[in-house]
Order: sequence, then C-alpha cells, then structure tokens
Amino acid sequence: MLSDFQRGTAAFNLQLRPGHCRERCFGIVRAGRNDCGTAKHACAGRAPRDAAGDEWLLLPAGTCTKIAGGAIRPASG
Repeated sequence: MLSDFQRGTAAFNLQLRPGHCRERCFGIVRAGRNDCGTAKHACAGRAPRDAAGDEWLLLPAGTCTKIAGGAIRPASG
C-alpha cells in the first residue's frame, strides 16, 4: 500500500511525463479519496465529504467533463 504522500507524488509525476496529459477534476471525489490538498487542508486523502467542489482527482485529460458532476475548475464559494 502506498502512503498518502506516495500516492500524491505518483499522481503528480504522471502529470509531468510527456504523453501522459492529466488534469484536475473537481467535484467527483469520495470522502477521504482526494489526490492533494486544498485551502482547507494540506494532504491527500482528507476530503471531508463526497463530491466536495474544491477537492480533486488527477485524471487523464478530457475525462473529467464526461463524468457527471466533474469540473476542471473548483466550485466557487
């Protein structure tokens, strides 16, 4: 099993590899399954509730908008 840090680092590294375009997808995260921190916390795995608009997962580019509730920008407010 990977630690929260290792999962976050692995997700970040995938984004940097050529040919592996990734984007943040907001609003689809299950509680405790986010990929990185927000203004409210600094760690992966700390989403307080399902579908929080400011929590995100790193997904292959173009996937987010195909998911119900997915957005490439955080929810305002």
